[in-house]
Parts: sequence; structure tokens; C-alpha cells
Amino acid sequence: MLSHLRDASNPFLSNPTPVALTRAKAVRCPAMPEAKAIAPLEFEKPLAEFEKRLEELRKLTGKQKIESSSEISSLERKLEEARREIYGNLGPWQRVQIVRHPQRPYLLDYLRLGATEVVELGGDRAFGDDHALIGGFATIGKQKVVFLGHQKGRDTKENLMRNFGCAHPEGYRKALRLMRLADRFGLPIVSFIDTPAPFPAYPARSATSPRRSPSTSARCSTSGCRSSPW
Repeated sequence: MLSHLRDASNPFLSNPTPVALTRAKAVRCPAMPEAKAIAPLEFEKPLAEFEKRLEELRKLTGKQKIESSSEISSLERKLEEARREIYGNLGPWQRVQIVRHPQRPYLLDYLRLGATEVVELGGDRAFGDDHALIGGFATIGKQKVVFLGHQKGRDTKENLMRNFGCAHPEGYRKALRLMRLADRFGLPIVSFIDTPAPFPAYPARSATSPRRSPSTSARCSTSGCRSSPW
């Protein structure tokens, strides 16, 4: 299962120890499914109209081979100006709507767009794995990092698998394990927080979930590695 981590060419664990690999579960970071189209927000409707007209004009130009590059360029300029005007003057509630947008990027989206050599590590070495809180190794630019963060789904099935981004106790134990790995190998931590709260069900609370978040924060603040929340 961990043969790709034991490879001497691996930049993170070129000389792994049994402690670093014991009971660890490594998987390649999966791609997120395509987000379904949803209705635009009220203040985004003018942009949607511009985009619809632009798409129709492009299709018409392609089918009938009409020369309309100047009209397309004009619409593109107007669309860009409208975007700057709308998003540059958002009110408080409009900003909240953007932050909570169902099609906003999640951790896996950022990793797919801005990171390479992504290897997700699973399991807390005590109970199991938590799909709501993921982490592992990645390279951002030329910097090798340990990433940690909450992950939600794009549909009902995936949201159930991800528990809607609400971490269980094993998720916090996994975060602590990865923080210790980052400290051990001298790697900075990049964290991505996008969760309503820890999972509130009784089994999770009885498993000392309320203590996990403070202890995780305390471990991050006392470790020798640098932490950079996205």
C-alpha cells in the first residue's frame, strides 16, 4: 500500500522510518466531481445575462461563420467591467453569500489548481479515517508542505461521505498525527478551514471531541513548524 512512499525518489520520505509509515494509509488525492449549474445570486444576474449573450454569439459565429470578433470583444470588455463593478462594491450580506456559495472552491479544488505531488494520508492510528478532515503532503511552487483542511461534497452522496465537513474525533487525531509529521520533517503546514462545527452527535462527543479542537490548536502553536491558513 505504501510502496510509492518508500521509493527513494519520493521528495518527502526518501528515507522513511517505520514510525512514520506504521498504520498510515496513503491515497492519491481524488479529483472533485463537476459542480452542477445553479441559479445565479440576485446581484449576479446581470453577469449571467452578459455570459448568456456572449455564449449565444459565439455559437452563432461558429455555425454560420459570421465575422463578429469586434462584437464579441466588445461584450467581453463589458462583461469584465460589470464584474469589477459588481464584485468591487459588494455589501456585507452579498459577501456572506459569496463565502457560502455552494460552488465555492474546496480544499481539493485548491490542491488540484495550485499544488503538485499531492499525496493524501488517512487514518489516526487509533480508530479509523475521517473523510471530513483530510491532509497529507504536497508541493506548492517549490515549497514542500503538509496540508490540512475540511472537505465538503458537491452532491448529497459525497456530502454524506464527507459528513458535510464536520470532523469526527478521529479527524482531529489525524490532524495531530500530520502536525507531528510536519514537525519531524521540518515542513510548513497549510491549513484550510471550512466547517460549520465538529460533528455534534453523542458518539463523537463521548469520544472526547470537545477537547480535540483546542488540543489540535495547541499542538500547532507549540510545534516547530510554520502554519499558514489559506
